[in-house]
Amino acid sequence: MSVKIRNVIYTEGVIEDSAREIIAKRFSTNKNVLNGIQRDFNRNASTTTLVTNESLDSGICDYLNRRYPELVSSDPMQYFKLLKKFKTLRNRYPFHKPYAPLRIGSLQDIPNNSSAIESIGAMITGFVCSAYIGWPICRCVGTFPDFIYRTQSNRYVAVESKATTSSNLNKEITTFFKEGISELVAGVCDEAAIVTTVIVDLDPIVVDVKVTKFTFRNGSGVNTQARMKAIYPEIEHQISDDILSDPSKNTVDIVTDILRGDKNLAQDIVKRYESDIENSVRKETRRREKHRDTKLYSGGESNVRNLPSINGEYYPLCPEGSSPVAHSTTQIDGKRYFKEGKYLVELEPLNTE
Repeated sequence: MSVKIRNVIYTEGVIEDSAREIIAKRFSTNKNVLNGIQRDFNRNASTTTLVTNESLDSGICDYLNRRYPELVSSDPMQYFKLLKKFKTLRNRYPFHKPYAPLRIGSLQDIPNNSSAIESIGAMITGFVCSAYIGWPICRCVGTFPDFIYRTQSNRYVAVESKATTSSNLNKEITTFFKEGISELVAGVCDEAAIVTTVIVDLDPIVVDVKVTKFTFRNGSGVNTQARMKAIYPEIEHQISDDILSDPSKNTVDIVTDILRGDKNLAQDIVKRYESDIENSVRKETRRREKHRDTKLYSGGESNVRNLPSINGEYYPLCPEGSSPVAHSTTQIDGKRYFKEGKYLVELEPLNTE
């Protein structure tokens, strides 16, 4: 099963610094202030089409589904295939019209599965942001934002993902201005972005994607404590996994790798959360010992093979006008790999069914 991206529309702009104090004091209770900020952004923002008619094959979709969704959804694309069947066949029972009890034979649509829709949105967000925005740092669960990315210029981006089967997500974009500006004012991230995915067809899945990204004109200022507080809980288990996988490796180097090269923030995190990291490693060690024979733990074990890049450098972003699929994948010895950060992740063989 594949996903066809019909287009990716990218809008980028700045919010004037003069609005910072007004935002901090009033925008949470005054919708007119928020609407005015968005109007100013729309007037000055630049919009471009990054790519059209790009297809994600089954190998890429399988990887993205294991990597990016917050909720477990074993096969979201199979759900949409069934949904398309129910929407198009319109099977009815042969009762006479006035006597169709309990709405048997109704043409009413079956409810949408929100977890499958969110999974598709997260998959598309992960793919598009990795191609055009930066390298993924963490997947935030149960809190804003959905993802935190780091750019090539060491800027952190708060990324929110939204998806729907309706016509558009303009209301969600407006709401995001409030949430995204909060992150900028707090100094958690340098930029904020929302990726909206509108599912326009179900089988095969076809989507329209819109990326909206903004920052303050002269930067938002960095609050290191707030940034660490947002990131550390989301990478704690990965830190302990990597320590147990290679005990000889320096902890700062491990965290630097997770942060895609930001050694300064890695040093701050290790210093601030040293005891927490030690406790996390002890807990993971006990958990692995407990499930040693049942192999229930996932830490340190994976059927996905990671290869470092040839020169140890991070892979560049996709140039505008190039195919993000072709840019993000490569073949070595007959096997396909997905480029993420400075690693190559082995993809499952293509499903030819």
